[in-house]
Amino acid sequence: MEKYLIVEDRQTLVRDTSTGAIICRDGEGLTKAQQLARKAYEEKQRLANLEEKVSRQEQALEEIKQLLLKALEK
Repeated sequence: MEKYLIVEDRQTLVRDTSTGAIICRDGEGLTKAQQLARKAYEEKQRLANLEEKVSRQEQALEEIKQLLLKALEK
């Protein structure tokens, strides 16, 4: 019995006949996919950091505004 079967005319994908798992045999493609996933994760983290910075700046501005309003009331 053959261990691997080609998946739908895609030479880089095979199905393990004993487990049913689909396996990618394209090491270069896998590396590229991992790099893209890493870049997407890093971009997501960068965006989250920027959102946090903006939030802190908004809070600081609100505090300054409140202090200025109090100073003007006196």
